[in-house]
Amino acid sequence: MAVVLDLLTNQKEIEAELVEAIDASKPKSWIFESDYRHILDLVKERPDIKLLAEALERNRERLKHISLKDDW
Repeated sequence: MAVVLDLLTNQKEIEAELVEAIDASKPKSWIFESDYRHILDLVKERPDIKLLAEALERNRERLKHISLKDDW
């Protein structure tokens, strides 16, 4: 994860594209709250990728509350 975050720090256009993808995404799987929180905490530790942290926070409820029955 640290390597990915380093890449985002040095490549701001990638961060912007990732933010757009997160905002437009329709999740296809379920993620545990604890896993989501861990990822968000790692991103928030890096103030230089603030846009990504904001996108993850903004989409938090939509991304972590996916019903397993939607995959059936």
